[in-house]
Amino acid sequence: MDDRSFVAAQDFLLASKTFWTKELFPELRRTYADAARNSAKPPANPEEVENLLKDNTLYQYFSWLERHLQRFKYS
Repeated sequence: MDDRSFVAAQDFLLASKTFWTKELFPELRRTYADAARNSAKPPANPEEVENLLKDNTLYQYFSWLERHLQRFKYS
């Protein structure tokens, strides 16, 4: 990988992580708060949170992006 490609890859990762942190995460928190408020019983542990959100497209996208950003950070 040449210097230009390395810089481009790092710029992409930084932009992706910034989007993930500043756009997706706050929206996911709002989505969770709405879902928890509307559920019969608020989630009491991580498994219940996952069950509450597992079918939510934003949660799935957020989780996928989180995993792959971690992978690329260390590769």
